[in-house]
Amino acid sequence: MLLAMPLAAQGEADVFDMAPVDGRRVALVIGNSNYNQGSSWAALDNAADDARYMADTLSDPARGDAQFETVLLTDATLEQTLAALRRFAETAENADIALVYYAGHGFQHGGENYIAPVDAPGRISDDAIAQHYVSMTEMIAAAYTRGLTIFVLDACRTPGAVVTVRRDGSAITPPPFGAVDAPDAVILYATASGNGAYDAAPPGAPLSPFATAMARAVSQPGLDIPYVFNAVHQTVRLATEIFEPDQPAQRPVFTGSYSRRFFFIPPDMEDFVPTETAAVEVAEAGSAPVVQRGASDAEILGITDRELATIDENNLVGRIFARHTMPSLRALADGGNPVAMSMLGYLLSYDQPPAEGDFSGERLAEAQRWLERGAATGHPAPQLEYGHFLIVHGTEENRPQAIELVERSADQGFAKAQSYLYSAIQRGLVPGRTAPESIGLLREASERGHGWASYALLFESEPFEPHLARLQALAEAGDVEGHSWLCRASERAYIAARGIVIDNAFDHCLAAANGNYTDAQAITAARYAEGRGVAANAERAHFWARLAEGAHYLDPVFRPRVEAILAED
Repeated sequence: MLLAMPLAAQGEADVFDMAPVDGRRVALVIGNSNYNQGSSWAALDNAADDARYMADTLSDPARGDAQFETVLLTDATLEQTLAALRRFAETAENADIALVYYAGHGFQHGGENYIAPVDAPGRISDDAIAQHYVSMTEMIAAAYTRGLTIFVLDACRTPGAVVTVRRDGSAITPPPFGAVDAPDAVILYATASGNGAYDAAPPGAPLSPFATAMARAVSQPGLDIPYVFNAVHQTVRLATEIFEPDQPAQRPVFTGSYSRRFFFIPPDMEDFVPTETAAVEVAEAGSAPVVQRGASDAEILGITDRELATIDENNLVGRIFARHTMPSLRALADGGNPVAMSMLGYLLSYDQPPAEGDFSGERLAEAQRWLERGAATGHPAPQLEYGHFLIVHGTEENRPQAIELVERSADQGFAKAQSYLYSAIQRGLVPGRTAPESIGLLREASERGHGWASYALLFESEPFEPHLARLQALAEAGDVEGHSWLCRASERAYIAARGIVIDNAFDHCLAAANGNYTDAQAITAARYAEGRGVAANAERAHFWARLAEGAHYLDPVFRPRVEAILAED
């Protein structure tokens, strides 16, 4: 729940066009592993195998109408790649969804991103790069379609290694693959700028963790595209954070305008099972995790009770689907798990416009059934979610019931509900309860680990040290919410005027940006551009600005600075 937004507008930031994009699906999948001898590019054990795996997954006949007509290239030369792009352009022009997947080496030079064919030379003059490498501009043009274009880019498995010899004789190593300018497209990067992606994790694995996660996520029935990418992010993070601190965890990042919903596997294919040859590991990865006896309803879904009470639903979804599938979530809900009911209600309603009391639409009707059933169990999560549902989609007549549900949830010490109730009281939506009284709710939510509550208390006229300390403790524990709110606090003039100093502000912003927090991406871009708390770096400023600018929702406060950075190209 977007607690910082007016209650009447909550949910509207994520409203999509109602009809999902669908129709003819085409894909170009490229994986380059074996670079020619004499090239500066190291061999990649798994890139070609990753591409084969993804091609098999997308073209699986079991997908029915959701199958992609797929062209696969492995260890492709420049000539082969360009020829494939020309053919794909003709195909994509008459398609509704086009997907381009690339695994291999890539780099950025002169504001353009390039992928490296296997016959790329080891040394090259500055003005000849475009003659030996494939620019992303060419790939973007080839993937133009009348509907939705998706790019999945895994081009950062090692730092840039191609040597460019400038005309004056000096040699440089170009920076890694950067942000791609592809308007009206959705882009998933295997990792953020400046970070490496694992070719295998653990070493010797037959596929990269990114390809494994991607194939699993695109085989999830009824999972909309932002949540597909969120699940990829969480799955890869979980698979690679075990190598910290020796090596950093890999965190995929994504951007794009989700103006229409898109399902790799539509909701009406809930019984979809990949064919054995196409996605054996996808099916295995999608099995429910082993759950300890006595686990709570939240723990059965793969999240902790604290996470359930303090993290917004849009971020919980990725964590849950890193371990579960939509069918397994429904099975848990059918079996009486109230947290599963709450999450189903959220997934069915988050993208729907305010209904003004008309719950007759198929998705809203099902959402209401699950939320009403979940709230009746007395669990605080569906109580809060159902209260929010009635506020967004109901009328004034539904308001008393909605507030009562939120109060019941808050009375159980559910931190998000306490913060939500604080917001409602502040806006005069709760008769008989006053603004000073609501501060107590916010303090309790802060004490229970709700990052937004601690952040909001920094603006209140009381000692700020306990609330700042709680945010710092969250960040130190690896909670991205803590990093996100500390990052935002570092940019607020009122907080600075109170004498509040956010130590290591850039580090907090970068951690939240890597966690796909859009506002943190915008702030990180500005800090790189201005050299605030970090050495100025135009390429990384551009990368993060491009991600923030292309996101579905960016706080208008940050948009002018993001646009200014992009205009400096």
